[in-house]
Amino acid sequence: MLATSAMRCAARAASSALRCNQISASSAFRNAVHQRVSPMDTQLNFVAVHRELSTSAKRTPNTEEDVSVGTAFDGQSDGRVGELLELIEQSRVKQDSDLGLEQLLELYDILKQRKQQDSDVFETVFGIARIYDDQLEDGATAVKYYKEALEILEGISTDVTVWGDYMRVTTLGALAVCYENLGVPDEAEQYFEDAIGAYEEHCDQAPEETDVSDSDISLLADLNATAAMIHYHYAGNLLGQDRWEEAKNVTKIALVLAENSSMPEGVLGDLQQCIHELWVEMD
Repeated sequence: MLATSAMRCAARAASSALRCNQISASSAFRNAVHQRVSPMDTQLNFVAVHRELSTSAKRTPNTEEDVSVGTAFDGQSDGRVGELLELIEQSRVKQDSDLGLEQLLELYDILKQRKQQDSDVFETVFGIARIYDDQLEDGATAVKYYKEALEILEGISTDVTVWGDYMRVTTLGALAVCYENLGVPDEAEQYFEDAIGAYEEHCDQAPEETDVSDSDISLLADLNATAAMIHYHYAGNLLGQDRWEEAKNVTKIALVLAENSSMPEGVLGDLQQCIHELWVEMD
């Protein structure tokens, strides 16, 4: 079913995007201290975070119920959805982003005909935004689709779930980094604050550990990694405004979150080195 496979792909994609190109990000931070410019000029490409994170992160009965692709469609539409899913996967394997985008856009046209929007539609729109952001480097169009994805997510996430919180934080973070890359730091700052606020709200509402499934625990570890990189990017935004002390405090939070997450050891080491070097430069 689309709901299950798309969920798995979206969770991996959102989590890996925040962490790619760590070395260039580290250099950008060091340059920012001397040049007083935002390190976002050469930093991470947000949308490439979920790819390296947990491959098991997906919707479960404890987060969201699977929704059949055929819901509210006639047989012809349902059949075309199945064909498109196969074609999209083939395009992904071939790394043909142009064709994959064309297929995703057609899928979106079909899915949004549903009387009620659901997670399938969100995953499709989020995937479109990812391609524009990560592969085509078209930040303005990526922003358009991230906002559509966020609007859909707000409509379907009526109950508090780990998956819903995870994707909300990730989508807000993606919007923040897009605006930073587009040279709109004020808008970026607002989305950084919204993303961090959504993460903190999740922490306040999180159930007791005994009430959390193994799958959700894995997703929570991914969420910490995502939140760590959002704080890291936000520090770059603050540096660009000469808000040095605030930036230092935010990097401290990023480090704590990263050290208590699913972030791979090598990436964590790069992040730790980058932040510690930044602190030395700031002292």
